[in-house]
Amino acid sequence: MLNPDKVRLIDLYDPEASISLDAFGIAEVDAEKKIDERASMAIEILEALCRRFVSPNNPSNTAYARIIQRAVNAELESQRTAGTTPSMRGVLVRLDRWGTGDLRDVVNVQDEVRGKWIDMAQTLSEHLDTQSKDTLGRLLFAEPGIGRSMTVEAGSMTIFVALNLQPTEEGTEPTSTSTIHDVISGLMTDYIRSLLYRLPDEEPKVLVFDEWHVIKRTKRAEALVNWLRRMGRSKRAQVRQLSQAAVDFDTNSLSAVWAGKCQTKDSAIASCTMLEIEPNEVNIGTLMRLGAGEFLFRDQKGRIARVFVDIWDKWLLDRFNTQPDAKARLLEELRQQQPNLLSSAVAA
Repeated sequence: MLNPDKVRLIDLYDPEASISLDAFGIAEVDAEKKIDERASMAIEILEALCRRFVSPNNPSNTAYARIIQRAVNAELESQRTAGTTPSMRGVLVRLDRWGTGDLRDVVNVQDEVRGKWIDMAQTLSEHLDTQSKDTLGRLLFAEPGIGRSMTVEAGSMTIFVALNLQPTEEGTEPTSTSTIHDVISGLMTDYIRSLLYRLPDEEPKVLVFDEWHVIKRTKRAEALVNWLRRMGRSKRAQVRQLSQAAVDFDTNSLSAVWAGKCQTKDSAIASCTMLEIEPNEVNIGTLMRLGAGEFLFRDQKGRIARVFVDIWDKWLLDRFNTQPDAKARLLEELRQQQPNLLSSAVAA
C-alpha cells in the first residue's frame, strides 16, 4: 500500500542511485546555534582513512596529522575568501598541490622542514587518491550535492542498500578496504542524522537499522545514538535496531525489546539482561525454547509478555520466506507476471 513515488532507494554500489558522503556536506551546521562540525568531521574522516600514517606507532604521526588539519582548515578558509564550496575533493586537490611543492597558501613552514612537508603531503595525496577510486571510497570524495538529494519529503521511505560492507573485525588489523568500509559505516549514520535535521520537527520519523552489529562498531554510530537520546523526542524520532544477538545492543538506550529464540546459553543470558529479567534457569530455558514467530516482549513500562506473531496473509508470508525453494517459486511467479521487468532487474 506504499506510494512508489514516496520510496527512495539509495544503493551505495550503484553510481546512478547513490549519494555523496562528503564530510563537509553532511556535517551539522547551524549558524543560529553556533554549531559547525565540518572541520572536526573532515579531520576525523581523513585521519581514519590515513590511519597507517597518523597511528601512534608511526613516529611521524603528529606531522601527518598537522598537515591534514591545515589542509581542512585551508579548504574552509577558501569559502570565506574566495566564496568556494569546501569539499573533501578540494582537500585532496590541495594536498596534491602541496605535494608538488606549491605551498603558496601555507604559512610558517620553515625552510629546514619544507622538503619533508612536501614529501608528506605527496604521500597523503597519493594514498587518498587511491582510496577515492575505490568503489565505495569514491562516495567520500564526491562533490556535495552530486547524486541523490539530501532533501526528504514527509511521508517518504528511504532505503539504504549497504550490502557486503566488511568493516574491520575486532582484534584484527585493518586493511585498506576494511578502513574505507569502517568510515562508510560511520558516515551513513551521519547522513541519516542530516536527513532528520532537514525534516520538520513535528513530523513523526522512524529509523530502522538492520544488522546493527555492523553499524554500531563506529564512533559516528555512537554519536548518532547519543544525539537521538537528547533530540529524539523533540524530533519525534523512533529508532529500531535489529540484530541476531542481544550482546550487540546498548541496553541503556532501549525502551521496548523483542527477544527471539536463543541458540546458546550465553546468548540467552544476554537477552535476559536486555529484557531486564533475572537470568535464572527458567528464563534462560524459556528463551532457548521459543518457536518460530514467538518472542518475549518488554514494553516501555517494563512489562514482559510472551508474544506470538502470525502472518495470516500467505501471499505476504511467502515473500518473506528466504528458503531456496520458496525463493525459486517466487521468482518464477514474478517472471510469469512481469517477464520484462524481472529480466532487467536480474541483469542489473
